[in-house]
Amino acid sequence: MHAIPMGSRFPFVERSKRRLCALGLLGAWLSAHACAPAARTPVETLGAFRRAYAARDADALWSLLSPEARAHNTREQLARELAASDADTEKEIGTALEVSTRAPIVADVGPPEHRFSFVWVEPEKRWALRLSPLASYDLSTPRGALWALLHAVERRRWDMLISLAPAARRSQLTPEALRQFWTSPESASLRGQFSALRSALNDAEAHPMVELGPEAHFPFAEHAEVFLVKEEGLWRVEEIEAPEIPRD
Repeated sequence: MHAIPMGSRFPFVERSKRRLCALGLLGAWLSAHACAPAARTPVETLGAFRRAYAARDADALWSLLSPEARAHNTREQLARELAASDADTEKEIGTALEVSTRAPIVADVGPPEHRFSFVWVEPEKRWALRLSPLASYDLSTPRGALWALLHAVERRRWDMLISLAPAARRSQLTPEALRQFWTSPESASLRGQFSALRSALNDAEAHPMVELGPEAHFPFAEHAEVFLVKEEGLWRVEEIEAPEIPRD
């Protein structure tokens, strides 16, 4: 922000420049310098997110997102996610912030879920968050959909599990039916594979996602694999193939 010389002739300029700038009354020079968003480094963007999240300021958080993130997450949805942010979300975001702040930032940083991954937005000359850090259930990538599966089951978000299913199967599912399945002995073997799935997601180099157009599959253990399908730009979990784990 360029300082404007203060004098007896224009005592109103400093306190009114934001309003005048918005109205376009200070001319091309002031418009270009005072109205343009300041270029941020990724570290500065992290700091801005920390402050906005602490203040529960949805508008400020929205301003930090990339165009890609905004395409997958409306301002209203971001506000709802912010309002619904619970202790688990706060803990995960706090951990991700600590990791990202310590890491040498060049492009992508953060834990495997990439809560804090950055992209340079050339038209606006700023570093932006590639995805909303509040979107624990990001379905824009196959890997994100699998993290969403783990989170939804662990947090007993049966409603979220319905949205993770392909469209053809959603009408057959209910939150109560999913609750009964995932909390029953019948699903114990499948839940027993989640540790291997989490480990594989944490090691993208050793366990790459195989994408074939609108379909993807993810081998994550011996004879264990997840199949996904892309619908309307979002990835859904179609099937999990895993061997039975003998129960004592």
